[in-house]
Order: sequence, then C-alpha cells, then structure tokens
Amino acid sequence: MLLIGLTVLTSLFIPPLVHNALTDKTPPIVSFIRAEAINSPIYAGESLIVRITRKKVRDDCPVVSDRQAISEDGVIFSLPPASHRGGPADQSTVDFAYPTFSSMPPGRYVLRVHLEYTCPGIDTPFPYEQPIVPFRIKEE
Repeated sequence: MLLIGLTVLTSLFIPPLVHNALTDKTPPIVSFIRAEAINSPIYAGESLIVRITRKKVRDDCPVVSDRQAISEDGVIFSLPPASHRGGPADQSTVDFAYPTFSSMPPGRYVLRVHLEYTCPGIDTPFPYEQPIVPFRIKEE
C-alpha cells in the first residue's frame, strides 16, 4: 500500500518538477540602451519610426505592445496596440513604425510603450517599459 502511495505521489510531482527544471526562464531583454525617433518631425497621421537599441538574449518570445503618445499639454492619445513575434536576439538595433492619428494637433509629444513578452513554457509574461521617445508633429 505504501508503495502504491509513493508511486502515485511520484507520478503527480515529478513531471511538473522536470518540466520546471527544463523550462528556459531567461528574460528576453537584458536592457534597453536607447530609443530614438529617426524621422521626427512628422505630419499627423504618419508613422513615427523609432530605432530601439537593446541587449536581447532570446528570440522565441512574442511581444505585445501598448502605446501612448502624450502631448506637451498632457493629452494622451492611445495608439493602436500591436503583436509581433519579436526581433532577432543577435540584432542590437531594430526599427519599428508607430502609427499616429491625423487628429493629433501639431506640437511636442512623447511616445510611451509598454511591452509584454510571452515565452514558451512560462505562464507570466515579462513586462518592460521601452525608453520614452520625444517627437514632434509639424504643421501641414
């Protein structure tokens, strides 16, 4: 009876322990070095191109981004979120296009981007705040 009980307990606890031990728990991003607008100023409705420099060690984690453009007056424009398979780990810089709205008035803004990487075998995403990017929307 004791042997059956031990067998049942072993079959319940060993597989999760093995899975946990074999799962890569390394965060995908080690650090962000900088993020900069490479085409500012832009017209409202154009995409802002941002060059992101980071140290990345994994490329198997898809990412979801929530983006906001905040005007110098404090008005928050929630830009469309996006999903991406993530950039290559061996590439230190990547360029991304962030859409803006044609309704955004001319002026100075900052782009804030919250990222969440979801890696295989890990239930909790890795959250990051991308460095804030100042940019400008110019008059038509």
